[in-house]
Amino acid sequence: MRPLAIAVAVVIPLLVAGCSRTYSSGQEFRNQAAFAALKSDGSVVAWGSPTRGGDPACTINPGNCAPAPAGSLSSGVVNIFSNYGAFAALKAGGSLAVWGGLAYGGSIACTGGDSDCHPIAESGLASGVADVSSTYQAFAARKSDGSVVAWGQSNFGGDTSCAPTPGVCAPAPAGSLSSGVTKVWGSYDAFAALKSDGTVVAWGDPSSGGDASSPVGGALTGIADVVPNGYAFAAITGAGGVVVWGDPGAGGDPTCASVSPCAAAPAGSLASGVVDMNSTNEAFAARKADGSVVTWGVPTSGGNSSAPIGGSLTGVRSIAATDKAFAAVKTDGSVVVWGDGDFGGNPTCTPTVFCSPAPPGSLAGGVVSIVATNQAFAALKSDGSVVAWGAEGYGGNASCTPGSCTPAPAGALSGGVTDIMWAQESFFARTRDGSVVTWGATPRGGDSSSPIGGPLERVASTFATNGAGAAITASGAVVTWGDPDVGGDPTCTPVPSGTCSPAPAGSLASGVVYIASPFVDLPAPPAAPAAPTASPTSSSSGGAPATTRIAKLPGRTTCTPRRCVTRGRLPAGATSVTQAATSTRVVSRSARSHARKTLRTRGRCTTAKGGYTCTIRLAAGRWTITTRALAGRTVVASSAKRVRIPRTSSRTAVTG
Repeated sequence: MRPLAIAVAVVIPLLVAGCSRTYSSGQEFRNQAAFAALKSDGSVVAWGSPTRGGDPACTINPGNCAPAPAGSLSSGVVNIFSNYGAFAALKAGGSLAVWGGLAYGGSIACTGGDSDCHPIAESGLASGVADVSSTYQAFAARKSDGSVVAWGQSNFGGDTSCAPTPGVCAPAPAGSLSSGVTKVWGSYDAFAALKSDGTVVAWGDPSSGGDASSPVGGALTGIADVVPNGYAFAAITGAGGVVVWGDPGAGGDPTCASVSPCAAAPAGSLASGVVDMNSTNEAFAARKADGSVVTWGVPTSGGNSSAPIGGSLTGVRSIAATDKAFAAVKTDGSVVVWGDGDFGGNPTCTPTVFCSPAPPGSLAGGVVSIVATNQAFAALKSDGSVVAWGAEGYGGNASCTPGSCTPAPAGALSGGVTDIMWAQESFFARTRDGSVVTWGATPRGGDSSSPIGGPLERVASTFATNGAGAAITASGAVVTWGDPDVGGDPTCTPVPSGTCSPAPAGSLASGVVYIASPFVDLPAPPAAPAAPTASPTSSSSGGAPATTRIAKLPGRTTCTPRRCVTRGRLPAGATSVTQAATSTRVVSRSARSHARKTLRTRGRCTTAKGGYTCTIRLAAGRWTITTRALAGRTVVASSAKRVRIPRTSSRTAVTG
């Protein structure tokens, strides 16, 4: 269900931000107003808005939130997922603990929720959960047997078997989610699930992709990947073709046969060769194997790329998106941009508060990657410098005049930056020395001059809500800044306003390893110490069996130019499998410098009947694929396979 055009000015930005591509990884939505931190002992600490998951006990504002089950967050948690106003913590045994806003699926029983909330029984999440996906106000848990369980707002995909209602809810076909599901994605208010046979099942708001009965571009068979935007889905077939469904006005029809204004994809351009895609709220951009780009959807939201700024759309390596503009990085390190100029679509614009240009020539080469807030881009260059452009109040001007916009310190972005995180209206750049540089909307994370919890030094990773930042230091402590009501102050006083829930005193001083985020992976567990192979035995105290450790994980990795699949048997004592791939390449070379860029991506793993299967999509190049079998948080075996993904269209590349 698309947001209504409400006349109250303060409401509109919140609704629009809810479906922002910068706030959804495609599989999961970032929580807008609360943080949830995972500690090394498997416990969870949350803070921020008490009605959006910041109060796991739900004591501050109990009429609008649901608590986590008693004791469920004290130990055993291995991952945390989110939607826009609730959290779901995955435990080592495959159970799931849920808490947060009642309107967001924070209660699986829908206790205290409205009539549109679809409940499920506790037994549905008691075991076997592999991972969790979300829309704006619902969750879908994929289980290790390939089935899917959903809960939350029915018209946001929370009910897989809802009564068909035009414009409100479309159910999944009967029995289609009982087995075989390998991955689930969410638009603003609909889900799409990929099955092991290459078919796709959808449910939720039919106008946002919940009804996949009439896709455009072919049948939903032989599908390898799916990309959502706010209100539509695009599926990539194994042959590189594209099949689309959802709101025609948001890119759900690349032929533009039924809606105007709409920019159509050139005839035949989506039949083959597509390797990956990105989207704004109302348009898609498909990158092809030859480096060209095909776009369609609302012209002013990036659907029309006939006149890009910065060069031609050839030799494209990657694509980033704000809500209404795209930016493409080419193989020569230059940047090409198109879409709404007020959303970063014109880096050569005349300076205004809504359109801040990039410095002349700064995007002509050397760019490694681009990230985006809702209305601005930030490009990381191979020399560690950063270039920003777009709406000034959203981080588009790193040298803005202090006031409602906070600039980065003079010279702080001229070199040494290693990565960039983004909130809705601000950027956080982590530097090589472990410090953090912020800029953008002052009350929304752009100002980190007075951080809480210690100085922003020796920072290992950064995270964000709608308007606050959080950093984990090398010692495992958490430092925060930004709006206190959305997590910027874990020491806040919860009363009398009731808008802020603090973390327990001292709980963030050490031991934190991860903060829930769709855009930051959990750190890889440490390698297991050398130990002789042994069978599980009971301890003398009658405790849990000892973990079996073996030197090498049995498995076989097979790659095509589109993906790598690893299959094998689980060693005794293992309960799950993780997979990651790294590719290191030279990005610049001169007589005085030699810079390298390491790319990382994670695989999706399933376990069944004592075996495991992991699938990972990789770009061309040489990659090291590391697969680990886990018992809780303990590595029981690990294997590394080195593979080369060629640029050829051959279906078979290498088996390791």
